[in-house]
Amino acid sequence: MFFAAPFCGVQKDKAAPVFFERGSIACSNCKNEVDLWQAALSHSFSWTPVTLGASYTHFLIEIETGQFHRIDLSDYGAPSDARILSTNYTGQGGPDGSVSVVEFHTNASHHRYFGTVWSVIGIPLGEGTLPRSGKVAVSANWIHREDSDAWPYLVSAIESVATQDFSPALVFAQSAVEISLMPLIAGRFERYASRKRIEELMSGDLTYGHALNVVLPYMCGQLGIRQLPDEIRGSLNKLRQRRNQIVHRGVKSNAIAEKEAMEGMTAAAFGFEYMRYITPQFLKQ
Repeated sequence: MFFAAPFCGVQKDKAAPVFFERGSIACSNCKNEVDLWQAALSHSFSWTPVTLGASYTHFLIEIETGQFHRIDLSDYGAPSDARILSTNYTGQGGPDGSVSVVEFHTNASHHRYFGTVWSVIGIPLGEGTLPRSGKVAVSANWIHREDSDAWPYLVSAIESVATQDFSPALVFAQSAVEISLMPLIAGRFERYASRKRIEELMSGDLTYGHALNVVLPYMCGQLGIRQLPDEIRGSLNKLRQRRNQIVHRGVKSNAIAEKEAMEGMTAAAFGFEYMRYITPQFLKQ
């Protein structure tokens, strides 16, 4: 599952569906029942790409100064189709002096990584024997791949918020939820009306706001699915309104408070997971 809850010791691939079923989850550390939504909001001040759903990998490698070294994150457990968000290098010291690395690229420098392989050059840190070798701690935040149409938008949101570029982050985040929701509703409508009429409805009169606040609760009620909690729906509505201001008024990232951005990202994470939670039941005949 996308949403991670490391602060309460809950296995992240289990947290979201259990929360939507029960309204709370049992913390695997303290065994208390936890309102996952409130826990996420209360910890938003310390959020990183990892708590937004990215994964974290850490390992040590031997580096020789002046030499090229190829690093492949898939050698350390990441899937071969991962997208790397950020990397960090920490020299571990040694009798001959400390060693670190600089990333090596050809003529074009990309701030985003595609794939799991990159190259570095060993460099000395401080005085010591040259050339020399030493251990370097490498850490990387990365995003796994999914086939859903909404996932690339959520990845872009995470990438943007990781650099505190909040305006595009919130636009992408809201888009991810909308892209997750609208086809589900269209699919249910098409059971009882022609595809042409449904396409006209979905592209015209039925807005995302109506879908989220009227159609989705009605359909979930008819199907006997637990409703999206009102607090999350309210935050999704605030995210939708802010997205419209960004798109229509050109609101800049520096006009958006970090607390607001993190609430919007939290809402998008829960909204995305809720749509995945209800999808199997929406697809049933």
